[in-house]
This record gives sequence, C-alpha cells and structure tokens, in this order.
Amino acid sequence: MTEISPPDQECFSVVDILKRKLRSDGGFSGYLHAVTGVIAVEVLFIVALLMGWGDAYLKVGYIALIIAFALAWIGATLYPDLDNSKSTSHSAFGFIGEGLSVVFRLTSGIIQTVIRTPRDDASPNPHRGFYHTLLSAALIGLGVWMLTKLPQHIELPVLGEITLGQFFGALFLAAMIHLFLSSLGKKRMAKIRKGFAGEIVAFLIAVLVALLLISFIPAEQGYLWLGIAIAAGGATHIVGDTFTKQGTPLFFPLTVLTKKRFWWYTRFARVESGGEDEQKVIIPLMSGLSVLLFFVVVALAIF
Repeated sequence: MTEISPPDQECFSVVDILKRKLRSDGGFSGYLHAVTGVIAVEVLFIVALLMGWGDAYLKVGYIALIIAFALAWIGATLYPDLDNSKSTSHSAFGFIGEGLSVVFRLTSGIIQTVIRTPRDDASPNPHRGFYHTLLSAALIGLGVWMLTKLPQHIELPVLGEITLGQFFGALFLAAMIHLFLSSLGKKRMAKIRKGFAGEIVAFLIAVLVALLLISFIPAEQGYLWLGIAIAAGGATHIVGDTFTKQGTPLFFPLTVLTKKRFWWYTRFARVESGGEDEQKVIIPLMSGLSVLLFFVVVALAIF
C-alpha cells in the first residue's frame, strides 16, 4: 500500500479548503434519503407497537410528540449533505444553505486535514468526510439537545417570554420539517419558492407546523427526543451512502486501529448513485416498501 506524504502547510489554509473542488459529489438523491428515513421510522413504530407500547402513547400530547419525532428523523436524513454544494439540503435553505454549506465543507476539510495518518489523503474531499461519520451524527444530536437545555430567558413577538432552549428546540424542529417538505414535497415547495418572498414563506410553513406540534407536546418531555431524532436521521443518511461506490468513513476514528487510516471508506455495496439503478429500481422499490410498511403501522395501531 502506497503511503501518502504528510500534508503541505497550504492544506491548513482556509482559502485553500474553500476553493477546493469536490472531486465526487455523487450521492443518493435527497428524495431517496428521505424515503429511507420514512422506512426507518416505520420499522421503529412497528417494533414499538409489537412490544405493546401503543396503548401508553396513543394520546394527543404523545401523538404530537411521535409526529414531531418522525418528521425530525426524516428531515435529518438530508443534513449530512450540507457538505455537498449540489445537495437538496443546500438548496432547501437558500442563501442560508450556502452559508451552512461553507461551514460544513470548511470544518470537514479542517478536521480531515488535521486528524490524519501518513496513509490518509493529504488533500481530502470535504464531501463524504467528517459529516458522513456516525461520530458526527451522535455529536450533532448531542449538540442540539444541549442547546435546547439553555435556561436563559428571551422575549419574542407573539411567543412572548421563552427560554433559549425552547427557541432552539422550535428552530431545529422547524429546520428538519423544512428539509422533510423540501425532499418529499419538492415540487410543491419549488412552486412556493417562486412566489413573493418564497424562501421566507416556505420556511414559515415549517415554523408554523413546528410550533403547532410543540404546543401539544407536554413540557416535561423536554427535547432529548429531538436530539435523538436528528442523530438517528443523520445516521440513516450515512449508512445509506455506505451502499454506494464512494462509501463513507462510517466508523471514524476507529478504523485507525485496524486499517491504519482515520479516513477509511467503508462500502456495504457499490451502487452507482444517481444512475439508472437508483432511479429505476431502488427508488420505486423503497417507495413501495414505505407504503407497505405504512399500512402495517396503521393496522397494528388500530387492531
């Protein structure tokens, strides 16, 4: 195995990392990632119902919590691709998405450049980097939860006095709902964005849905569920991308123990992302499976 020499000093340049072109923007579509999120949530619900949890949680407040949890999980299947300048998550947030993408690509590039062995790439690609690891999904979920625990009070129009934690909880839930709508309701959201102040209107829809759900969720529940949902959604995306030819550094940093590299790309399969297999086979198959599992969930909930 050929060893790669340590990075030159220029690799630590912020400008260099920002200008660095993504060598491989290939990845599954935002729609497919969202559908895999739907399937993952449905499987979780089926297991919960089979274990008899339905009677305890099928109440108004808990139903709102369950819906919010599901929307957050599915929406979160898109955020890892903020390190990709051509992703659904990047375009969904408009000019804010551009800024978030810069932050994701910059921090991913820095982490990959600083944390490396001589065998790792000295000029890493920020896409499919740090934000495509299970560690990053767990850290982001933890970070979201910690932000929702901030006790400082703020005064906001309409909402009145709330804590910073409540503000961040509503904000992150709205962001995940916005990603959910931008993927599974892409055509409808595209029409809304074309209208007057379209970007703002599109996000306000997600904000209103988030606030409506939160109004029914018992306050004592806190927002641990949101951190878990975002971490699980991110992990769903990352595992999904591991079935592509490009793979992901799924088990960073543990691979340094067995592969002598931090950024070892794991592949469970070698599907050509964006190719005919995805469009003509995988998406129809996964969409059909999601519909089938939906009816299973409904049947279990009723009977």
